[in-house]
Amino acid sequence: MLYMSGRLTLEGALIEAESALQAGNALQALAKTETLLVSFPDAVRVWRLHAQALEQQGEHARALEAYERVLAIAPTDLRAMTSAARMMQTIGRPQEASLIAQQVLDYLPTERGMLGLAPRPGLGDDAVVYRVALAQVRSGLPTRGLASLRALVEKHPARVDLRLSYARALWRTQEHIAACEQCWAVLSELPDCLVAHVLLFDIWRSACAVSLEQAHLAHVERLDPDHRETAALFELEAPLSVREVLVQRPNGVHPRPKTGFTEPTISLLADLLQATLQPPEPLTQTAPKDRLPEATDFIVGEWSRAEDLSAASGSAEARFVDVLSSEEGLSLSVPRVPITPEPGDDLTEQLEPLTWTPAGESPALASQPPRKPKSSARSARSTRAGAAKNPFEREVMSAEGAALDALIDRLERMAATEANAEIFEALGLAYTRRGNLEAALSAYQRALGKPR
Repeated sequence: MLYMSGRLTLEGALIEAESALQAGNALQALAKTETLLVSFPDAVRVWRLHAQALEQQGEHARALEAYERVLAIAPTDLRAMTSAARMMQTIGRPQEASLIAQQVLDYLPTERGMLGLAPRPGLGDDAVVYRVALAQVRSGLPTRGLASLRALVEKHPARVDLRLSYARALWRTQEHIAACEQCWAVLSELPDCLVAHVLLFDIWRSACAVSLEQAHLAHVERLDPDHRETAALFELEAPLSVREVLVQRPNGVHPRPKTGFTEPTISLLADLLQATLQPPEPLTQTAPKDRLPEATDFIVGEWSRAEDLSAASGSAEARFVDVLSSEEGLSLSVPRVPITPEPGDDLTEQLEPLTWTPAGESPALASQPPRKPKSSARSARSTRAGAAKNPFEREVMSAEGAALDALIDRLERMAATEANAEIFEALGLAYTRRGNLEAALSAYQRALGKPR
């Protein structure tokens, strides 16, 4: 779509620039891409067209810089690799040109322009194994290529493109922990690698880890605003749909998230993923509400056990004993009092008073009456705070507004002097509540590498 609501879209602007380039008007194309880079300073499609315009204009040094920016985002872009090799050869960097040409020959062994710069593929005889493994993965048989890709990554650890191909194969086979490991390794070398961010976005989304999902989505939309590059790279498997983005952004330039990543230990990453990917326990069926219309007023959370209250004689009995409220950590003890309801009777008046005790303690130690469940966001936060694992998290879930800002400042000061996993986890939770997803992601990553 070239226009949306009468305004030019990013796709429309790129089509206009590409048309000018194909018509031989490199200056016009260059002017258009330079304008687009003001609003989209990291968009890979804009950088690719910008590099082509510079190359056609004969500005080889600037074109090489633009192609290098493209390769930092899309390291397997063969057209950008080929052009970068030519630019390096032109400006007098033959050794670097040869290295890139060797990498191109790993994918395209008969590329004539590269055969003159490099005598053989960079992987040598392994190049054939790599191409076969890629064909197996792309043909819908990723498990057959996994062993070959794993061996190639171990043999050539410096090749980021091999690691990225391996990560995609692991993602296809739902091996999320191993895929995350490879993506983190790629991002440690190329923090703006689009494919790695897309994979991590989809993995964390499937794990319902919202803050991590949103953090990687922010990177994806910075590098590929309309998701068309992602759609081209992943085709039918693309986890994001193409969208239209206006050239005149209402909020100005897209903010650049921090791109520094601290690689966590694999064991901690595995524990985190396994915890988030574990499905919840199934809910049990509750008692028929039409038999006890007021029963839910006395129970906080879900009933964990229920029985049919109807009897052959038509009478009913309360058989709810030790109903656990998972959110409050309390047990509800209800005496076994026979009830013979009559028309118009209030069933709740015939029950003995309910008593609440901390889970696992004797009902004799009851201290406070039950409360009706609250549906407000404040109630949900206070309930979660009661189940927090450490006092920092409890404070975070209870604080709001200025109190939350003050708590974040205090946690930041503590993290600078006595850093541990609990402080960073609480800091990540506080940032998430404040809406600063990038800071939350950084805090969670730092928590993975700190002792408790």
